[in-house]
Amino acid sequence: MNDSVDPTSPQELVQAALAATESVDERPLAEHVAVFEQAHEQLRAALDAPRS
Repeated sequence: MNDSVDPTSPQELVQAALAATESVDERPLAEHVAVFEQAHEQLRAALDAPRS
């Protein structure tokens, strides 16, 4: 995932959250919670985003 991209639409937020979790199995177990917490924050932002 490219951290310099600032997703703005709800769909982009969801895609960014999913992309962040795709490589979780390659990370140390100690980092898994942080990855899923970040994904949860992104998904919450997508749900809270104004609809156009």
